[in-house]
Formats: sequence, structure tokens, C-alpha cells
Amino acid sequence: MEKVFRVVDHLPGGLPLAHLPPDVNPETVALEYITCLQSLKADDFTEDALWRDTFAFTGTVRTFHTPANIETAWNDVAQTHKPSDFALIPGSARIMHLSARSSWVEARFTFKTNGTPQENGSGFISIIPGNSGRWKIWLLRTILEGIDGLPDVDVLKPVESVPNGHLNGVEEPTDYECVIVGAGQAGLALGGRLKALGVRYLIVDKNATIGDNWLLRYESAKSHLPFERTFTPDWREFLTKRDVAKGFTSWFNKYGINAWFSTSFESGKWDDSRKEWTIRVIREQKEIMLTTKHFVFAIGGGGQIPKMPTFPGREKFKGVVLHSVDYRDSKDWAGKRGVVVGAANTDVIPTDFYLKVTGAVFNDQIPIEIADRIQFSNPIAVGRQMVAFHLHKLIRANAERFDSLERAGFLLDRFGDITYHVSERNGGHYMDVGGSAKISKGLIKMKSDAVITEYTENGLLFSDGSELKADVIVFTTGFVGTIRDDVAKYLGQDVASQVEEYWGLDQEGEIRGAYKPTGHPALWYMGGTLGHTRFFSRFVGLQIKAALDGTALPIYKKIPGQPNLTARPLGEITRLLANDEINGTK
Repeated sequence: MEKVFRVVDHLPGGLPLAHLPPDVNPETVALEYITCLQSLKADDFTEDALWRDTFAFTGTVRTFHTPANIETAWNDVAQTHKPSDFALIPGSARIMHLSARSSWVEARFTFKTNGTPQENGSGFISIIPGNSGRWKIWLLRTILEGIDGLPDVDVLKPVESVPNGHLNGVEEPTDYECVIVGAGQAGLALGGRLKALGVRYLIVDKNATIGDNWLLRYESAKSHLPFERTFTPDWREFLTKRDVAKGFTSWFNKYGINAWFSTSFESGKWDDSRKEWTIRVIREQKEIMLTTKHFVFAIGGGGQIPKMPTFPGREKFKGVVLHSVDYRDSKDWAGKRGVVVGAANTDVIPTDFYLKVTGAVFNDQIPIEIADRIQFSNPIAVGRQMVAFHLHKLIRANAERFDSLERAGFLLDRFGDITYHVSERNGGHYMDVGGSAKISKGLIKMKSDAVITEYTENGLLFSDGSELKADVIVFTTGFVGTIRDDVAKYLGQDVASQVEEYWGLDQEGEIRGAYKPTGHPALWYMGGTLGHTRFFSRFVGLQIKAALDGTALPIYKKIPGQPNLTARPLGEITRLLANDEINGTK
């Protein structure tokens, strides 16, 4: 089988191999190097240094590698942004210790820019001892916090009572500054940010009520990832679909979010001369034409069309065949033989393992706004190795958990790459919430030594000649199509040809399309996990508001140079650091 090219395998940068002196004062080190930010030089950085900017200087999300490239990019954007007032955030300097051979000084700082628009920002600086004995910057992160003269994007005040479909007391206007399609977590988050910024916005959703995008899923649906403190600690860790819908509804009502439900988006047309969209929707069987300066797809990142394999002999099979998109519950199938086609995942991540990794950042001690900045400002090469280091250590310590799955016939990659699956492949991983134990005990049988060739009267025939009898066959084989297909369908091929695809990684390791300029000046993508949408909605809101005010964020498009580093294999660094811990290397 031809090996799939994976961007993550070719991204330079990673965890530092450095041990700090025992007498180091992190605040003293941090103060010296934050002062250097006013006039950065290549010599201030380690050879494998990274700078990741989140909208503060580049107007988008960029990651720069190598000292020379960082110096070039920094000097370029400094000419337009004129940064100043770099200052250490008191009490933020600390020593970060990953293993016996990987530690660094980290601190947070603030700054201002004096270009157009004028901004305020924050950042992280991570510093290690260099080979020459001089401290050097290993990792620099800069984040846009706000734009001078605009309301605070992070402050949304509760309302007394605003009837749904009304805005500032005016009944159902049809002219907006932004229209969002989709009232899930992405659309709601952006709606809240736009309201905080004073933007006239509307969310439209085909479902009948808030939370239906969860409530209409299969009966036992729940969140299999930690909720990253979007919900307060009194909620359960793994939210049921009803929990999520209840939380969405409470938040929606508390802040008076403006939305039309039972409203289907039919089409849109861009008028380049007027710089305006005309959006056609159907609400309560009535056609309504909306006009808006900006338009946002918040409909999810995956395809919308079920991928349904076809095999000969379907007409012979007497049982039930369906795709997982149509599955609701199994109460009508009691006592019947069920076959699920597609484990969909070879990378098995036990949720208790994942909780141990994410719990270091998302917890009751670290404010959520700080946790988000820690998590989502990290270059993907660094975050990937941090996650893998912790997960691989847990996997090695719990080998039998994975051995038993393999004995049962589950084909897995025990040292899989969760970052690749989430950020690049957008699938193919399995968050284990109890299913693995049932497989290991034989309660769920596996058939993985042959492929399906055709249906039989009583089930499925395989390439090894065996037959698997079934009354119900459910295909969990995913979906086809992309957001750009939807753009072409609803907005036209001319618009689709201008925009970037959604999700996956570009050559710098950045998520494509989402949250940043798409290629069309007034079309945006929103989506992702609760954490992604909570954090990145602030930047989409700021970009839209700045554009409406005639001071759009300047976008730095230059590629200052190709990185001359070779990416280190993921397993190499995690094994090295794990062995250091085991052997007590200092």
C-alpha cells in the first residue's frame, strides 16, 4: 500500500533537549529576553526555534521556523505594526519541566502595536540555555487580544429579555453586517463575539430549536472528549447530548443571541461592486432575501453525504442495512445479530489517558482564558510532541490494555498520532469510553482477517470464503464531500474557486481555511471542538469588525525562506525523553 504523505511528519521543531541550572531565576531570564523583543535578532534564537503568531502581526495564523526566517518575518511586520511596550506579566515566569532532559523558562508578556489598526496583544516566550552558555529563545508566541477603539470581544453582558428574531427592539430586519449559517457551538460562539463587538448579525439554522444539532443524533450520543471548561465544573465531565443542548439553550437565552430557527439557507450571491451578499432563506415556507456584508459557514467541517460502500447481492439480503447517519437506537433489534462495518479507527486513545494530558491545562486552577491561550497558541509540532510524550508513556505502562485488543483481532496502531488524526486526517481515531473492554472480553467480536466481497441471503461473504450471519448491518464508513463542495453548491463555482479548503494542514502546520481569511474577502469558516470555537471565534469576530470599520487586519503573506531543518520522527523524541525518566538521566 502506498504510504500517505502527512504534513505533520515534515514539520520542523519540537521539544527542547535542555536541563536548566538548579539556581536559575525564571523572572530574571524572562525579563532580559522580553526586553529583546523590541529589536529581535537571529542570534537570540536556538537553531530549531519557532515563532507562531495568532493574528497579532500577520493578520492570520503563521508559524515561522529557523532564526533567520524569524528575524526576517519579525522585521517585516515590525515596519507596519510598530510594536512597543513589551512587558512581563507579573508572576507569570516559571520553570516548565517535562522530563529530566526537557525543561525551559516560560513567561507571558503584553505589548502594543502602533500601525493601522492599533492593537494590544499578549504572548508567551520560552527560553533555554544555548550551547554557548547564553540563554536563547526556543519558542515565541504572539496573540492578538484586542483592537483600540473597539469593545472588548471577551465581554458579553446578559440581557433582560429579547424575543427571538428581534434585534435591539427592531422586528426582523433583513439587512445585516454578518449572517451565520449554523447554530451549533461554532455559530453560537461567533454570534456572541459579534454581539460583544456591536456587529449587526443573524444566525440561521434549519433545525427547529437550539441544541437540535445534538438532540437529533443517536439516542446515546455524548461528548467523548473533556469539555475544556466551556461548561462550569458542576456539569459532568462527559456531557450527554441533552446536557449539551441544555447548556446551549441556557447560554443562548442568557445573552439574547439573535437567531432564526426552522430557516433553511438556499443560496447566496456576492455583488462585488456593492461588496455585499444577498442570501436567500426559507422561513416558515416563506422566501426571505437577506443582505449582509459578511457571511459565515458554521456547518461543520466534514462532508454531508454518507459514504456507503456497495457490494454485489444487496437484493438477496433479507435484513436491515443502514448508514450510521440514520442510526438512532437499537431497541427494535433486541435478540438479533448485528454487524458493524468499519471500526473507523486504528489509533485507540483511552479517555482516561487523554484526561491526564489535557487536565494539566484545562482544570479549575487555571482560568479558562489562560488555558485556551496555552493550548491553542502552541505550534502544532510542539503540541504534537508534548501530547505524544505523555500518551506514549501511559501506553507503555498499560501494554496489556492494547495487547488484549490485538488478541481479539482489533487492528490498531498503539503509538498512533492523535494530532495527525484530529488536525490533518480529520478522523480515524477512537476515543475509548468502554468499548475496548467489551472487545477484549469477547462481548464484541471482531472480523479483521478478510474483506467483504458480497451480500448473502443471511449476511456477508468475505474474501476468505467465510460468511458472517446478520440481521442488521450498520455501515460506520464516514462521509464524503467538503465545505468547498457546499460553497460551490450554495454560493457558486466562482466563489468556490477563490477559497481555501477547510481543515487539514498547510506547509507551516496551520489549519487550512478555518478562522482566518479564506481567499474571499467576506466569506469565513467556523467549526471545531468546543475549545476551538470558544477561542478562535474571538479572532473571526475581530477580523469582521475591523473590516467593517475600514481597518482590516493587514495580512503578511511573504514566505521568508524555506526551513532547512529535518523534522525529527515523533517516536524518537518521545522514547528519548521517556528513557530519561526511567533511567533518571540528568
